[in-house]
Amino acid sequence: MRRLRFNKPLSVRGNARRGAVAVLAAIMMMVVLAMVAFAVDLGYIAMAKTETQRTADAAAHAAVIEFARSGDAEEASRSAYSVTKEFSSANPVLGHAAAVAANTDVRVGRYEFGSDQDDLYYDNPDSYNAVKVRIRRTHEQNGAVPLFFARVMGHKEQAVESEAIAALIRNVTGVKSTGENVPMLPLVLSEKEWNKQIKQGGGKDEWAYDPATGQISKGSDNIKEVVLFPNKTGSSGNLGTVNIGTSNNGTSHLRDQIQNGLSPADMGYHGGQLALDGDGELELSGDPGLSSSIQSDLQAIAGQTRIMPLYRSVTGTGSNATFKIVNFVAVRIMSANLNGGGKGIIVQPGKVKFNGLIQGGSSSTKSEGIFSSPRIVD
Repeated sequence: MRRLRFNKPLSVRGNARRGAVAVLAAIMMMVVLAMVAFAVDLGYIAMAKTETQRTADAAAHAAVIEFARSGDAEEASRSAYSVTKEFSSANPVLGHAAAVAANTDVRVGRYEFGSDQDDLYYDNPDSYNAVKVRIRRTHEQNGAVPLFFARVMGHKEQAVESEAIAALIRNVTGVKSTGENVPMLPLVLSEKEWNKQIKQGGGKDEWAYDPATGQISKGSDNIKEVVLFPNKTGSSGNLGTVNIGTSNNGTSHLRDQIQNGLSPADMGYHGGQLALDGDGELELSGDPGLSSSIQSDLQAIAGQTRIMPLYRSVTGTGSNATFKIVNFVAVRIMSANLNGGGKGIIVQPGKVKFNGLIQGGSSSTKSEGIFSSPRIVD
C-alpha cells in the first residue's frame, strides 16, 4: 500500500518570514532612531558653533574700531573689553549671552597684513592694531552645549568655542595706488612744528569744527590747531609743496591735487606707491615757496580731511629743494587766507580712512589719524 506524504503547510513558512522581517524592521528602526538622534545633536552643536563664530566676529570687528575712534592704543585696549561684552550680550549663543573674560577671551595686539598669522604679536603696544576675541560655551565658561539623545550613551554636553581676529592698518608708512585718488595734500609741514604745536601743546584752539553740520566757525572745540603757513622751512620760503606725479608741479596740477587728491597717474609716476624706505625716509623734490593761487582750492576743501607728509629736513633752495619725509598725519583744513592781511593756512588733527595704506613694522614711526577699514582677518 502506498504511503501518503504531507508537505508542511505554506502558511507556516509565511509566518516565519514575517517574523524575520519584523525583527529586522525593529533593528533597523533602532538604527534609524540612533542616526536621527545623532543628527539632532550634531545639528545643535553646529548651530552653537555658527553662533559663537558670529558673536566672535561681531565683537572683534566692533572692538577694533576703537583704534580708529580713539587713535590711541592704550585707550583702545581699555575699550576693547567693554565693547566685546556689549556685543556678546547683543549676539546670544543658543539664546544666552556669552560672558567673556578680560585678558583671556579678549586680547589686543598687532596683526601684520600680508602675513599668515594665527595669533597676534604682543611686543609693542604703540603698534597694536587688532583685537582677538574668543567666545566659549564650555563647562567652565557659559556652560557647555547640552545634548539630547547622546545622554543615553553618557555624553551629556559638548564644549564649543570660536575665535576671531579683526584688524586695521594704523601704523602707516606710505600709501599705494588702489585705482582711486589718494586723499593726500602735496603740502608738507616740518615734523618739529607738528610736535611743537600738537604734541607739546604749543598750538592755539581758535577754530571749531561741527561734525554734525560739517561747518567751521571761530571758537573752541578742544582740538589744537597747527599753523601750516606762514612757517619757516629751513630753506628759502615759508611753506613746502612737493612734486608728486611730476618732477615740477605746475600750478594747475597742484590745485587739482589739493582738491581731488593724487590720481592713479600721479601714483604711477612713483611706481604705484609713496612709502618710507628701510631707514624711515622718503625724499621728494619740491618748492619751499607758495603761490596765492591755491587759496580758493584750500577753501573749497575746508572741513575735509587729508593725509599730509611731515618732513625732518630740507636741502637746496627754490625749485631745487628736496624734502626728507619721515611721517604722515591726517589733518582737517580749517582756514586759508593767502591774500591781504592776516595771511595763514590753519589745520587741525583729523582722521582719514583709506584702504590703500602701507603698514609699518613694530618699530616704525607712528603715523597719526590715518586708518584703513577694519576687517576680519582670521
